[in-house]
Amino acid sequence: MMGNTHVWAGITAALLAVRPENPASCVIPVTMGALGGLLPDVDIRRSRHGKEILIAWLMVLFLAIAGVVLDLYLKTGYLSLLWQRLRGTPVLGAFLVAFMVLWGRRTPHRTLTHSFFFVGACAGAMYLILPPLALPFAAGGLSHLLLDALNRKPESLLYPFPGGCCMGLCRADGAVNTLLLVGCLGLDFFLVLRLVFPS
Repeated sequence: MMGNTHVWAGITAALLAVRPENPASCVIPVTMGALGGLLPDVDIRRSRHGKEILIAWLMVLFLAIAGVVLDLYLKTGYLSLLWQRLRGTPVLGAFLVAFMVLWGRRTPHRTLTHSFFFVGACAGAMYLILPPLALPFAAGGLSHLLLDALNRKPESLLYPFPGGCCMGLCRADGAVNTLLLVGCLGLDFFLVLRLVFPS
């Protein structure tokens, strides 16, 4: 699937996994779901989808900045908690994420970064940084693997073991991608709206 679909599907998966109780508690699931949904494509360098991936990364950056602003405005306390923890394990977690990203950038597309190992290692690193980051990140990352399994190009889910899997049901940039994008946007809108206007 395309980058913007992965971002919105990651947000959907994170919101469903975390089940926030109010709009303020959406900050981490939205931000980390978007990051988890897109990070497996860190292995894409130059391709016909390069511009589209850049736009998706800019969207994740915007969501992260919006998350910081909302955290400060809504006084959720996540940033202050992170600041207090910036000793020991968060530094190790940040190092581990950086290591995995740099390693993933050097691998062929849909190998290391499209594996349960990569998503699990990055989610574990997020847990070291701040425990509430792990579940929404993992949900976003797993949504990426699930969506790409629908494509015709195999992904190495069990990396480093050889072989890959794909269902071959659609193309990454076809009609299924558009339907998934619209469906995830609609579901995200519904999930957040339900928090803003509880019944």
